[in-house]
Amino acid sequence: MCHAVTVCTPDEVWAVLESAAQASPVRGPRDLAARLRVAEQLAGRSTEGRVGDVLEPHTEVPGLYAGTPSVARTARRIRAQLHLQSPIFRHAVRLAVGVVLAEVIGRSIGGWGGLGISAHGFWVALTTMLVLFPGYGHTMARGWGRAAGAVLGGLFAWMLSLPHWSPTGLAVASVVLAAASFATLRTRQLMLNLWLTTWIVFLIHHVGGLPGPTAWARAADTVVGAALAKLIFLVWPTWSTRRLPGLLAEWLRVQDRLLPELLTGYADVGAADLAAVDALRARSRQVREHMETAVEQSHGEPAEHRGPWSNAQLEQIRTQVSTVAGCATLLGEHLPRTPQETVPELTELADPLHVHLTALARAAAGAETVAPGALRSVYDSFTARSGLLAETSDGTKSAATGRAVALSTATVDAVEALTATIASRHRPRRHAAA
Repeated sequence: MCHAVTVCTPDEVWAVLESAAQASPVRGPRDLAARLRVAEQLAGRSTEGRVGDVLEPHTEVPGLYAGTPSVARTARRIRAQLHLQSPIFRHAVRLAVGVVLAEVIGRSIGGWGGLGISAHGFWVALTTMLVLFPGYGHTMARGWGRAAGAVLGGLFAWMLSLPHWSPTGLAVASVVLAAASFATLRTRQLMLNLWLTTWIVFLIHHVGGLPGPTAWARAADTVVGAALAKLIFLVWPTWSTRRLPGLLAEWLRVQDRLLPELLTGYADVGAADLAAVDALRARSRQVREHMETAVEQSHGEPAEHRGPWSNAQLEQIRTQVSTVAGCATLLGEHLPRTPQETVPELTELADPLHVHLTALARAAAGAETVAPGALRSVYDSFTARSGLLAETSDGTKSAATGRAVALSTATVDAVEALTATIASRHRPRRHAAA
């Protein structure tokens, strides 16, 4: 038997591989060796390029995933959002205007005719800043919860201001209220603001010597700030459901360039432009990230702002987009490294896939409709004509060829599933692409 510390002959090496293959699903030592070569390729690719941009740095092997420096990556993301069509930029402007307006209103209100604290008008601005979020659902939920919590907390604090407290009782009550406030920091706004308002007003009354009605001034400031935040959002809204068709169309346009590039990369070693592939994959991740955020935010929006797909369909689209993205990743990771791994027949699929994805992007934006099954029909004709499926099933083709055919089949299946969901849009109206 061959051991690591001895010199092995080729026959002994194959004997070891043969014994290992008996307990493995692979078909023999040559198949096992092919799989090991694939594993070596993947391991080599994991330290190339800018994998660190999408993977967290390894805690045990510093520098394994170097990637782009975080400062440069952050600066690039900020630059990408500096335009009026960006929801993040729109929210930044909306938040800046809202907080300034809330500060002016808070200062104008003053101390509510002596019931409150004249220098604490910033409570209005603080509430506006904490309530106003990029999405409708979060803004409305935080507005109602924070306002209701402040009113209930003000009532509780006013009740606590009625009895006389001994120094010991005052200390114990302050500690209990502080503990309740910190214990509810990660709960919803209603419970958090209830205990926070009670604690703050209790201290202001008993330590600052202000009258009990100060509790109502604090609650009123919070209600005004929450109402202002919701009003500002409704005056200048960002409806995620209206953005989704454009985001989906933009993502499909990226796939329209990425997937054909990957398929043509199987024509020969080095046929794919890896720099262009990396750039397209990075752009795909960015658009997909925005699209998934928009899907989550759309669930909380009112019915009159619903887009062309239901909530269930949007979740299907999100899952199917993830599947297509996974297929693209695998196609890129298994690009041929040796002439034996090339599958030039796959380049024939590049043009039909380009045509289908171009039409699908227009369909997602509402410009036209695409009937499911067209791409599948082209692919079935291709596989029947090329004979790739028959050759891979009877083992006459290499494992690399079988893997490439399986990945192309999975890609077509994923695109067809996404096509069927996009075609099921229930509200036939046009949406401008993002």
